[in-house]
Order: sequence, then structure tokens, then C-alpha cells
Amino acid sequence: MQGLDDKVYDALFKSESGFFKNLKNLKSYITTDFIAKDQKVLKNRLFSSKALISNNITDVYNSIKQTLRDLKVEINSKNEKAVNLIKSITQNIEESRKLKGETEKIARGELLSKAKVSLKELVEIAKQDCKNHIQLSKIATKSDNLLEALSEKSLQKGLVQEAITLLKQNSEQYKVAKKLAEKMNSKLNTAIASEVNTMEKLAELQVGSVPTDILGILAPSALATGLIVSSDTKNEKISTILTQGIPIIGGIGVSYYGMIRGFTGVKNLVLGLVTGSVLNILGTKTDEFYKKYVEKQNLLKKTFEAFNKLQAKPETTKN
Repeated sequence: MQGLDDKVYDALFKSESGFFKNLKNLKSYITTDFIAKDQKVLKNRLFSSKALISNNITDVYNSIKQTLRDLKVEINSKNEKAVNLIKSITQNIEESRKLKGETEKIARGELLSKAKVSLKELVEIAKQDCKNHIQLSKIATKSDNLLEALSEKSLQKGLVQEAITLLKQNSEQYKVAKKLAEKMNSKLNTAIASEVNTMEKLAELQVGSVPTDILGILAPSALATGLIVSSDTKNEKISTILTQGIPIIGGIGVSYYGMIRGFTGVKNLVLGLVTGSVLNILGTKTDEFYKKYVEKQNLLKKTFEAFNKLQAKPETTKN
């Protein structure tokens, strides 16, 4: 990512058409766009290495579904034959996931072989619908990715799954081992996702998001403090804290958590805004309840004061 900040700056400000005529570059997150290729390489390396250790049926299924989803974007949805072929491939994949028992490997191989035949036919139809060489290149790349996901190598079990298979004769050991393997597999997937997300956050930092991240915390904090201090009475301060202070500080807290976890700017911003909105609704309801409570307390206080005055009047007259 060395020099990424210069690349982003050049793309936005040094274009011949100028910044304002070049706003189409902002339709997507330009920093992420620049690192997308390297990020994909990193992700594939991590998952390939992980598959040697642990590669269960859910991992295989998710990989195939994702590559099929990517290919579907390039297919003409008005072409009925192409749509039917996608449905056929999807059905083969779904059926292969549900297989169990001794014949599962052979049956899965047959289903996925059918999917490959349908894919080949689908690609030929899609090529005829192509409007330019760029779209043609995308279809070729994405179909190759799907074929790779359907390959025998990608379908192979990891060492952990192979070991568990050997334990099937001992039901108790098998149950324990399977549970531990599933937990480990989940943690590995989470770790890889965090690694890939961290790359995006590092790209943001490289481009210069540090001042923005700091101001994103300090500015709302100062605003919340100012609103509370400027309130005159105790009740106004409490109302301001409930309706504005807590939502602002809560939104900051969640955004800060997201920043630590490596969430990207857009995701982090949305997370903070949603949290702030939810806390605002809760704070407003709490404030309404508090105001009604204070109103009842004031009414009760006035009633007691009036009652005490009525009790005091006869004694004054007697004296």
C-alpha cells in the first residue's frame, strides 16, 4: 500500500477533467477499489492455506455459492435459457450439500459434474449476449472462478475433517472431535475475515483517516458537553443528557469500537448513526417518562404544602 495516498489524490484531483467533473469516481469507495486486487489475493491465499487444515462442507458450499453469485451479475436476466441454467446449477449445488453417508462422495461428484456441464453451456450463451470485450473478460474470469470452486481440489476435506472421519466408529469421540473442529473452523474463518477487513482499515490510515477518526470522536464529545453545560436547570440538563448526550456518546462509543475492530469508514459511520438513532428513541421515551414523573412529584408536593397550610390555619386562629 506504499504510495496509496498519492494514487487516491491523483485520481481525485489531478485528472484532466477536474475534481467536480470527476465525481463519478466517488460512486464507490475509491481507497477500497485501489486495494481490491491485492485484497482478493490475500483472501484467496489465506483461505487456500486454511483449507489444507480445515475445509468442511459448509466452507465448500459457501465458496461455490459466492462464485456463482458473482457470475450471475454478468448474466442477462432476460435470457430465459440462461436463467434456467443458473437454476439448474443452483439446484445441483443445493442437493450436493445435503448428501450424507458412504456414497456421498460419488453422488456429490455426479451432481457437480452436471453443474459443470450446465456452466459450460451458460458461458457460451452469456458470451453471445456480451456487448463489449470488458464484459466478456469478466464472464470468463468469473466462470473460471466457479470452475475452480467446483474442482476436486477445492472439494477435498481438510486434515481435521479427514481425522474426524476416522473416528466415526467411536461415536462418543466423534461427537467431541466434531464439535471442537466446528469451533476451530469458525474461529479460523473469523480470523481471516478480520485480516481482510484490517487491510481496508490500514488503507484508510495510509490515505490519512487518522485526523478524521480523532475528530469523529472529539467533535461530537465537545458538542454533547456544550449542550449539557448550556442547559439552565437540573431538569433541562437531565433532559439534554437523555435525548442528546447519551445518543451522541453512545454513537461515539460504537464507532470507536468499530475503529478498534478495523471496520472501514463507511461501515463504521453507518454503525454509529444507527446506534445514535436507537439511543435517541430510547432517550426520548425515557425523557417523556421522567417529565411525567417530575410533574406528578411537583403536583404531589403542592398538594402536601396546601394540606399543611390548611392544618396550620386553625392553630393560628386559636392563638
